[in-house]
Amino acid sequence: MSFVHFVVQGNLADEGELLRKDVFSVWSYKKDQRSIRDRFKSQTRHVLLYERRIIFCKKTDDNSNKPETYTLKNSIPVSSQFYF
Repeated sequence: MSFVHFVVQGNLADEGELLRKDVFSVWSYKKDQRSIRDRFKSQTRHVLLYERRIIFCKKTDDNSNKPETYTLKNSIPVSSQFYF
């Protein structure tokens, strides 16, 4: 798994062990659309929970034989007082 743009900010190995990963939908709302159907839009995001950071990313649409690539959308540092 490789991440576009994250390499600029740091190395994933610095974030600790990967604890969990999953996919979820983010819904956005646009007031300027006339149709109710067009006002709401779903976007698929991948979330990765590391020991030191939660990373939100989007899978890039690349139909080649390359490994999966993701674009970083946001990340949140995890407090050292965060317990499961």
